[in-house]
Amino acid sequence: MTGLVLVLGLLAIASCGSSKPEEAPVSGTPTAKVENAAGAEDTLARIVLAGEAEQRLGIAVVPVERRSLPRRRRTGGDVVVPMRLPASGGRAVVVGPALGAADRLRAADTLLAADEAVARARVDVQMANATLARAERVLRAEATSVRSVEEARARLAAAKVTLETAEARRKTLAEATFGGGDSVWIRVPVWAGDVPRVARARPAMVAGLGESPGAVGRVATPVDGPRAGNADAATVDLFYAVDNRDGALQSGERVVVTLELQEADDMLVAPWSAIVVDVHGGEWLYEQVAPHTFVRRRVQVRWVVDESAALASGPPPGTTVVASGAAELFGVEFGAGK
Repeated sequence: MTGLVLVLGLLAIASCGSSKPEEAPVSGTPTAKVENAAGAEDTLARIVLAGEAEQRLGIAVVPVERRSLPRRRRTGGDVVVPMRLPASGGRAVVVGPALGAADRLRAADTLLAADEAVARARVDVQMANATLARAERVLRAEATSVRSVEEARARLAAAKVTLETAEARRKTLAEATFGGGDSVWIRVPVWAGDVPRVARARPAMVAGLGESPGAVGRVATPVDGPRAGNADAATVDLFYAVDNRDGALQSGERVVVTLELQEADDMLVAPWSAIVVDVHGGEWLYEQVAPHTFVRRRVQVRWVVDESAALASGPPPGTTVVASGAAELFGVEFGAGK
């Protein structure tokens, strides 16, 4: 019996030693391959997508077009603060560091006058309160009529209304002078010969200095400002109102303004979503050179109209380019999206 147990034990050990270990699964084929990744610009890398990689990256392609687009011009502007001064007959006068000292002095004088009006109104309210209190005491002593008390109350009510009006006017002037309020104006000097070319009924776009041509800016609505300009530079000032409830724009700040012109140009056009910008500010798009194969091409954007980028240079019309998924391809090419 002991020998049988020994034999069975040896057979069990032999069986365990002869079993094969479980094999690891073989990895699949890479879904993206970058060829010539270290090549020069004239032999840019080719990105080859396999399997369902295009669908996963959201790749959609469209042809480059040549069509008419409204012309736009980027120029400089500065933030100024609008206010109405009594001395100007109610006409809007812009007060800001970009204009002359006369308007600023007039605004300061108006603000001082408003302060004096508030002070006088407060004294009138105090006097009207005292008069009413005295009339009520005399009435309790039966030494005056009820009408006298009613007249004192009416004078107090009128004095309070005057004070509220003076304080509201002073607040409005202070906000305008020191940049408060929900909106500011953008002053845009334009060469006098170009003023008729500007589509004055169309809004402009305002962006910060250094932002790319297609950066999302603020919509600026045309407004009728003072007829001003610079005779030495032969420029005329155009004005646009911008929502500034977030307080991001400060009086005197320089901004970039994109004006729409009356005429249109026959332009090379690609979707703005197709453009990618590298760390050096270079502008590119991806051309589809074969099924599932893409190459990055350099372009130069002149301006952006809605969702379309007007190109100063780029691939010829009819070239198939990536309209959706360009940023993902950029990540694949440089290692972030593999």
